[in-house]
Amino acid sequence: MSIVITDLDAEDGDDVGCYMLSVNKNTLLTFSHNRVGGDLAQCLRDAAEAVDREEVRRRKAKGAQIGDLNDYLSGRSRAWR
Repeated sequence: MSIVITDLDAEDGDDVGCYMLSVNKNTLLTFSHNRVGGDLAQCLRDAAEAVDREEVRRRKAKGAQIGDLNDYLSGRSRAWR
């Protein structure tokens, strides 16, 4: 499994950057990360929290029809998208 976090901002001068999270070439979401004092570990935590928030949002919007991200990535469900 390939997990990629891409910086979407053209300029590095901003304190908060916009990032895109992709897994196995599938774009899952975008999230913000504070670059000031934020290291790699914090960026990964921010990405994980964004995934959690997105799963909750999608479950509320779709009810029981949606599988979780782990099911989607393992091929057991196509409901993430």
